[in-house]
Amino acid sequence: MANGETADINPELYQQGVDFCEAIRHAVELKDASVRITSLARAAARSVIEKSFSERLPFRLQVVIPEGVKAAITHNIDVIDTEPETFIATTIIDVHENGVEFYDLTTNNRLSIKGYIFNLHPFFDEPE
Repeated sequence: MANGETADINPELYQQGVDFCEAIRHAVELKDASVRITSLARAAARSVIEKSFSERLPFRLQVVIPEGVKAAITHNIDVIDTEPETFIATTIIDVHENGVEFYDLTTNNRLSIKGYIFNLHPFFDEPE
């Protein structure tokens, strides 16, 4: 029998082969989409990080951390809060595989959030 002919093959075995080939195609398509999305996500993160460092924004960032989300505020290397509810940041410094990090230049504090669940709002200082 020539390569790929199916005349003498059990229809159930043939369908099993077809299903497996389709599962492979599906896995490859998902991986391709994942690579493209990861590339877009990295570019978007790089863009907002660069903007937050290079431009003097007229507001700060109020980060609200929902209950149950793992987060910590550090000053230098010292952990100062392991259950923060809010954090006022001047910049976003990283978006990575494990979460997001914000920084406040006025206090030199860093907020590290495990994962990507948080609320974010512009924060305007009271007029003097």
